[in-house]
Amino acid sequence: MDVSRQQESSVGAAVPTPASKRPLLVRLASLKWAAETVSAGVQVVAIIAAGVWAFYSFIYEDRIKPANEPLAMVATTELEKVGRRGDMVAVQVRGSIRNVGKAPLRLLLSTVNVYGVQVDTKPSKLLSTSNEILPDTVNRIRYLRKTQEEVIFTFGRRYKGGGGSQYDTYLNPEEEVRILSTVLYVNRRQFDQVNSKFVYFFGRAEITWPVELVYASDGSVGGKARRCSEANCPVDTDTSAILSLW
Repeated sequence: MDVSRQQESSVGAAVPTPASKRPLLVRLASLKWAAETVSAGVQVVAIIAAGVWAFYSFIYEDRIKPANEPLAMVATTELEKVGRRGDMVAVQVRGSIRNVGKAPLRLLLSTVNVYGVQVDTKPSKLLSTSNEILPDTVNRIRYLRKTQEEVIFTFGRRYKGGGGSQYDTYLNPEEEVRILSTVLYVNRRQFDQVNSKFVYFFGRAEITWPVELVYASDGSVGGKARRCSEANCPVDTDTSAILSLW
């Protein structure tokens, strides 16, 4: 009786793990924990790197870097004969601007002045040939000198960025905007040529800077900006064209 109970009790009891196998299981568990730790660390690093790349690509490249780039705009103007009736010549005046920089810009003010010009067909005095010291720039005309100039068309517009109340114009990089396209009728008996001059004031897209439209004594219209000593001061540029009516 004692022997059978001893055998039954030995069969029902759990078999203990041999002491020789315990270090191997501990090492396997340690290796698994270390692998999981490394995997989690790699995932965290990947998430951080993705966040840094997203910040660089979408915030720095698109917002911060362009905001620090210098403004650059190209202005063009054209004068073209588009018709004639008797002594009246139809002249088309066109002007446009293009943002060639990397930062968006905002137009503050634009002015256009077109002049009718008379020239003198009589020759002037002989040009001096004396051995004199000349200035940095020399501009002398022997024949057909400009003798009279008259304003025949003016256009000026102050935009919201410059304190205006109606018009607002933004230009993204590589965007182009037509500022003016009109046809003037000029008497070729009164004028020998037509000159045009476009002037633009512009600044960064996020700024507002007061500018004013002013008239000159000859009837032309111009622009005037408040004195500025800051980093984001407005910029002005101009372009001109000449067309002979002969």
